[in-house]
Amino acid sequence: IEKKDQEIALLAKDVQVGQLRRRLLTLGLLATFLLGTLLIYMQFMRRKRERRLEEERHLRQAAELEKNRLEKDRLERELASQVLQLCRKNELLASLKEEVTGLKEQSHTTDKSGLRRIERSIQSDIQSDDDWRQFLATFEKVHPDFLNQLRKYADKISPAEQRLSCLLKMNLSSKEIATLLNITAEGVKKARYRLRKKLGLPSDVSLQDFLINLSATAAY
Repeated sequence: IEKKDQEIALLAKDVQVGQLRRRLLTLGLLATFLLGTLLIYMQFMRRKRERRLEEERHLRQAAELEKNRLEKDRLERELASQVLQLCRKNELLASLKEEVTGLKEQSHTTDKSGLRRIERSIQSDIQSDDDWRQFLATFEKVHPDFLNQLRKYADKISPAEQRLSCLLKMNLSSKEIATLLNITAEGVKKARYRLRKKLGLPSDVSLQDFLINLSATAAY
């Protein structure tokens, strides 16, 4: 009986040990499952946060690009308006100058100093640099690297040649350029030839196409 009692006690102890092991195994599996779930959740949240940050970054970039596009459109309209105003002003002043010259020639008085003063004043207004400074300031905002790239091809380019290059860059006609620069169509042709020679362009390359694509080519 004593021996059986000992065997029963040992069996009960083995059962308790087995139950304890199963409980520990269950707890271990549960802890592993919870830890794995936590890691998966943290990974999911991290990726979700990264996607949100990436979306926010794309939205900021898109907003910045749209802002820059709208600003460039505004500056291009402002530049076109300045060119139009300058062209109209020069046309008006040139017409007034012709009328004053005609009056001076038709005048029978010996003192024509008043008409000559008016004529010189008109010519001075036509050749004024103030409008051109404002034009170049706006032009450089629209095409910020154009003049720098131009100087790489011709470092000793004159202010008049810079103006001509800017107007050609805007794809203006020779007639419009002649009015803006207060020169004849033949003068524009000669100025284009001198500029082409200074830039060292071969005969098969269009001067206007070269200038239109200059800053875009440099950007790449």
